[in-house]
Amino acid sequence: MNIENRYSQHSFLYSRATLILHREGDRLINVENSRYMATRIPGAKYIELKGDDHLPWFGDSETILAEIEEFLTGVRPVAAVERVLSTVLFVDVVGSTEHAVSIGDSRWPRCFGPVSSVCKTGDRSLSRTID
Repeated sequence: MNIENRYSQHSFLYSRATLILHREGDRLINVENSRYMATRIPGAKYIELKGDDHLPWFGDSETILAEIEEFLTGVRPVAAVERVLSTVLFVDVVGSTEHAVSIGDSRWPRCFGPVSSVCKTGDRSLSRTID
């Protein structure tokens, strides 16, 4: 193996923590080279990833970044969640339609002042009120 000649004589140089990442279908460098290096560097951590891209910013780059972060910090990064918990409050006042007709549209919104103030408290950056 050609790589054996290049790395075996210098494996003593790698005395620090070493992370070797390689995609199993890498089209530029044979995955066997990284497997071999991992066996020759004492304590090396070898991770073989799915995919066939050589450059780390192509393909599943999030996985590569997560592996590097875990290697450096010892903690796996938490994936960003794109979910939102929403609450819908619907207020129906008994007889409100008849009352609105009797007092008119201009005075009707003032009847809900106390209810609106309760609904509008809290974190305004996360809420929205529809009248």
